[in-house]
Amino acid sequence: MNLSGKTALVTGGTSGIGEALVRALLAEGARVLTCGRNEHALARSEAEAIACDLATHDGRASLVEWVAKQTDALDVLVHNAGIQREVRIDPDLDEDAVEQELATNLLAPITLTAALLPLLERGREPMVVQLSSGLAIAPKASAPVYCATKAALSNFSRGLRFQLEPKGIRVVDVVTPLVKTPMTAGRHDGAMEVDDFVSKLLRGLSAGRDELYLGKARLLPWLVRLAPDRARNVLRDS
Repeated sequence: MNLSGKTALVTGGTSGIGEALVRALLAEGARVLTCGRNEHALARSEAEAIACDLATHDGRASLVEWVAKQTDALDVLVHNAGIQREVRIDPDLDEDAVEQELATNLLAPITLTAALLPLLERGREPMVVQLSSGLAIAPKASAPVYCATKAALSNFSRGLRFQLEPKGIRVVDVVTPLVKTPMTAGRHDGAMEVDDFVSKLLRGLSAGRDELYLGKARLLPWLVRLAPDRARNVLRDS
C-alpha cells in the first residue's frame, strides 16, 4: 500500500497508538490530520491538528468542518480515539461518564464516518480503519462498558463494509492486543510495543485484509472455535 501523497485522518493522535500511527504515516509520506483534547500535546504533534472532544456533538461537528477545509478528499480514516474506564455497574453508576465512553468509542466512529463519507468517496483507494480490541471477544470484569463498545464497533464494521463495498471503500476491523500505551499503564507485562503494533498494522493494511488480529489477539479466533467458554473468560481478571 503506497501511502505517499495520501491524506489520512487519525482521531486521538496525541498519545499511545494514535501518536505512533501519526508518526508512521508521516514517515510513509502521507499527509496526516489528527485531533485530540489536549491542546499542549497537539501543539507538539507533527501532524496538522485540531483540538476537539469527540464525545460531544459540537466537538465532532468542529472536526468535520475543519477537515473539509483542509482537504477535498480523504484516503484513510482511522478511528483510534478511545476511553477505557473501570466501571462498577451499581446504583452509584456515573451515567455521564458512561455516556462519554459510549460516545467516544462508538458514536463518534459512526457519525464521523457518515459525515466524512463525501470526502472518502473522492479518495484514492479509500479505507475506514476501526481500532477494536481483543476485549470485544474476551471481555474483562473491570471495564464492561469499554468491552461493549469494542464489540459493537467490530460488528458495526462488518455491517458498514456491506454498505460501502459498492462505493469502493474498504472497512477494516483491527482487533488489538494489549499494547504499551498510557491507557494501559500498570498492565504492561506481556504487552506489545506500540511501534511494533503500528508496523504490523500497516503491513496488514497493505496485505488487503479486512479483519486484522494483531499480536496475541491472533489466538482468540482459534480459542473461540476450540473452547468458546474458555475464550470468553481468558481476560476476565486482566
